[in-house]
Amino acid sequence: MHADTMTPRLAAAEVLATQLDYAQRGRSLAQAALAGARHFVEWAHYPQDDCVDRRHGARFFYHAHDAAERAPNEHGHFHVFVTHADTVVHLVGISIDANGLPTRLFTTNGWVTGGAWLDAGAMQPLLAGFSLQAAGRLAPLARWISGMVHLYQAQIAELLHERDLTLAAWVRQHAPAGGLAGALQDRAVHIVSQRPVSLLARLDEMMPAPGAGA
Repeated sequence: MHADTMTPRLAAAEVLATQLDYAQRGRSLAQAALAGARHFVEWAHYPQDDCVDRRHGARFFYHAHDAAERAPNEHGHFHVFVTHADTVVHLVGISIDANGLPTRLFTTNGWVTGGAWLDAGAMQPLLAGFSLQAAGRLAPLARWISGMVHLYQAQIAELLHERDLTLAAWVRQHAPAGGLAGALQDRAVHIVSQRPVSLLARLDEMMPAPGAGA
């Protein structure tokens, strides 16, 4: 499905279809995220070399921090990237629980994932045009991630804006002379902006009000 046809309703359908397909096969999206690995090792990337869609300039990997550093009820999280001027840019993190349901969206500081840094304004066309495809066992995961990005596009845009405001405040307070570069390398700042998400609540928002259109 092309990004220009991924409306929120189509995105929701993609997300639900993927999760239902896994459930019908007795699996969860969290299990599928391990890309065939038998054991889930903290900090390891799944798949090992990331899932890369060179055609659309998007990629992702799944991993988990050690238990003390994980968000409540988090099994692990996806790091989702886009490409700008042949350089990888972190777009958003998506946390899921052990049942494979999304629990949180977040942005990270520059040192966490490396790559290029773009402000929220420059990220908007990359967010709006996001598309991720994969072959084989990772194809459903790629569709799910594409669906999630478009289902929560407005929320991700807000998180990117909040990220920029937070880092700008850090620069004013800690290192005006060092500028943004100093903020991006501050190891004390890991997650810059985040918000919990509920797939059921998001779908409920999209349902027409009783009697609408009657």
